[in-house]
Amino acid sequence: MGNNPEEPTLTNLINNFNAIKKIKMPRLTILNLQLYAEHYVNEIIDFEVGDNAREEIRTHLSFPQKLRILKKMKILEEKQIKILELLNRIRDEMVHELVVNPDKITAKLKYTKFDFIYGWSAINKNGGKIGKIIDLKKAYKKVNDNFLKFFTSNILIIGILHNRLKIMKKLPVNEFIDLKFIEGNKNTNISLTVRKLNA
Repeated sequence: MGNNPEEPTLTNLINNFNAIKKIKMPRLTILNLQLYAEHYVNEIIDFEVGDNAREEIRTHLSFPQKLRILKKMKILEEKQIKILELLNRIRDEMVHELVVNPDKITAKLKYTKFDFIYGWSAINKNGGKIGKIIDLKKAYKKVNDNFLKFFTSNILIIGILHNRLKIMKKLPVNEFIDLKFIEGNKNTNISLTVRKLNA
């Protein structure tokens, strides 16, 4: 099969998201997030199953079925699975429809909850514990843009998958997604960055 490409990084994920966000193309954002999510879902399942089952699972299980496996493995919670399932459904519409009805997508986002408790903690090189825990339910009350909440939650879930895969492979986890809520006159924006820890 040849050499595997270098593992995607959280920095690449955030950089891609920010670049696409600037050109205001939600279709590209959704396709990009789905590719990252599918990558990590497949990698985690591949790591857990034997060689004989790997190709069968990749070929014959749908993305939602793979997400159910991650739930059984206690890697994702039900809320997080529902968010990724919605990403998948919207991606399917965008791939199969030349002209996408934005009102239809907006309606789907309007009644969906994108909140969960997001947190990370680590020991820095000086032996001090650092980290962050955010209740997205409280934080999102200040954000009016449902697309922004949807994108942010998906990115955070991808970050969880990324770091869980590293832990499974017994690799150092030194990248974490940080988010900052920026208060504006009419709306609160969200800034996503990657916190890198020195080994």
